[in-house]
Amino acid sequence: MGGVACDGPPPLRSASAVLQRTAKPAAGSGASLTSVTISKEQANYARQRMATAGVDDRVEIRIEDYRDV
Repeated sequence: MGGVACDGPPPLRSASAVLQRTAKPAAGSGASLTSVTISKEQANYARQRMATAGVDDRVEIRIEDYRDV
């Protein structure tokens, strides 16, 4: 249902903070999170962290410039 978008560097820090406060606690309500970065390495690291946290099905990490979102 609801969604949260994060942009700008570093996406992992932003995504993790927002995830802990909103998406993860609201998992039952269908919350989701989208984060963007231009760094392939940051995106891969963020995806690994979200998978480890068990929330990768509700988090999308995009490789693109935030100005193009």
